[in-house]
Amino acid sequence: MMSKRQVGRVVFGFDEKGQAQWIVLTLACHVNNVVQLVRAWDNGRAYLDTAELDLDATKSRLVRAAEIHDSAKPIKFRIIYRENPFRQGEMEWAYSFAGHRFEVYDPDPYIQTLARLHHDYSVAGITQGVARLRADGEPHAANLPLDLYTLEICDQIEATLARAVLGGDLERRVFMDFHIEPVSECHYALDPYPFATDEVRLGIEYSRLRPPKELVDRVEAGSNKDKALEELTSWVVEALQTAPLEIKEVTICALAQP
Repeated sequence: MMSKRQVGRVVFGFDEKGQAQWIVLTLACHVNNVVQLVRAWDNGRAYLDTAELDLDATKSRLVRAAEIHDSAKPIKFRIIYRENPFRQGEMEWAYSFAGHRFEVYDPDPYIQTLARLHHDYSVAGITQGVARLRADGEPHAANLPLDLYTLEICDQIEATLARAVLGGDLERRVFMDFHIEPVSECHYALDPYPFATDEVRLGIEYSRLRPPKELVDRVEAGSNKDKALEELTSWVVEALQTAPLEIKEVTICALAQP
């Protein structure tokens, strides 16, 4: 997956002349950041009562799940053009990796279960996952809910920081219970702060791409839209291979020091 640059996220915008400019974050950077957060995660700080669990026993498998959780994104990446789900009649550019988690494979059922559930923190998904692991004789199946939460919240913290560093909103999923606010440029405070070190530093790697105006116009005009979107998707992947890379470092710390 990492032998060539792959797309991790796309931020759609415009340059100073009003021409389309898309900021493309690399997938390798996102994955490495999530792995770093998972490694730094402190279960003692994050969870109130884990006396009946041995979360240390599955930590290495949780790290492995973080390493592979987005491994199928390259084959599922698509540029799309759709109606804004919150503003009826307003069209917007977007991207999709739909179905990528179902394509992840690992010979260890615990690791594969974590990776495939990393966008599905639901009662049904977790109970079915735990039941399958227990049926397979997994001795630490009971760790799954907390390990899955760790993976998902590290994924979401990274996504929130990456978007904020590039000028976006501090968006977050409703069920991911954390508060984040800027301290200074590229420095953010997090609460609760579930990491073992006083600070965690991440690098956000990205390129600025200017898509071909002819393809953008064709899509927005609805002229042979599907073919133009396919061409744009291919163009983004190929342009990323040679585009100059920029890196911004971001630091997170606890909102309130103990």
